[in-house]
Amino acid sequence: MNPDTKLILDELNKRFDDLEMRIDNRVTEQDDKWERKFGDLSISHDARVSALERAAASLETWRPAIDAKVDNIGLEVGKLTKHCDRAVRERSPPILPTSPPAAERPPAQSNADRPNGHRYDNFHREDGFGSVTTIIHPPVKGACRLPTPPPRSAAPMSHTPVPTWRSASPGSSGTRSCMMLSLLVGSPLPLCTLLPLLLAGFHQ
Repeated sequence: MNPDTKLILDELNKRFDDLEMRIDNRVTEQDDKWERKFGDLSISHDARVSALERAAASLETWRPAIDAKVDNIGLEVGKLTKHCDRAVRERSPPILPTSPPAAERPPAQSNADRPNGHRYDNFHREDGFGSVTTIIHPPVKGACRLPTPPPRSAAPMSHTPVPTWRSASPGSSGTRSCMMLSLLVGSPLPLCTLLPLLLAGFHQ
């Protein structure tokens, strides 16, 4: 082999070896670099995943309280909606027109006349006596009243003897009727006392 050719081949082999060594060193450096980057990325990923898991766990613990608050808010909103609907219905005009209220009757005065009709007449005798033409009706059954005593300032009542029917002449019935009427009107005795005498006079 020519010595010049051998020198050229040796030089080429040396350069190839240097180039291969450089390439191997660069590949090794890149591998180490990528391994470090992937290692750091996995570490940061694990930290982020653990943080997300802790946040999810805390949200799960808060979920019942949040659901209860949401339900309360829904109830309050429902009540507010009903109140607003009721207020709108009350303020809205009615479908059918309403008639105006009737005027109230004025109250009766203190000196108004009392009712005087069936079952309302509380006075069974006329006020006062002495008139021959006054005809007094008999009292209502069971409504006999006791005589009221005269006031102290009044003069004492003279006890006049009550005439009997025998003192009258046994004439016609007209005489008896006149005497009965005069006795009924002019006598100071109450009607409860005069009624048996009148009945006895009719039977005689």
